[in-house]
Amino acid sequence: MNGEPREERRVARFLLASSQFARTTGRVKVGAFLPPANGRLSVFDTTRADEDAIWSLGRIHVAEPRRKTLHGRADLDVKAVHDQGLRIDVAPPPPEHANVVGWPADDGAQEAVALQLAERSRLVLNPSP
Repeated sequence: MNGEPREERRVARFLLASSQFARTTGRVKVGAFLPPANGRLSVFDTTRADEDAIWSLGRIHVAEPRRKTLHGRADLDVKAVHDQGLRIDVAPPPPEHANVVGWPADDGAQEAVALQLAERSRLVLNPSP
């Protein structure tokens, strides 16, 4: 993704359900990172984006098309994804969109990986939901 050194790149997983995070503890829940049936978990490369641009990506490309509220996002270093044996495939449009792929076939193993990603992510609540 974008030629950045692996440990310096960052992706965001936009959160459209309040069940994906715990506001009181400031933590992202495992459900935010469970892959869909197609095995492609949608994320956005936010390495070079400022806060306004990141929220615009989530609003325009994730929340509005689904007619959902953008509650927040889970920021995650790409290294955390690679450490779990997963990879990130660029999947435009928009150019910042990518998918986390390479998930284990077993549901329990997927949940264990998703838990690791949730624990290594940082919850950022939407300042204007």
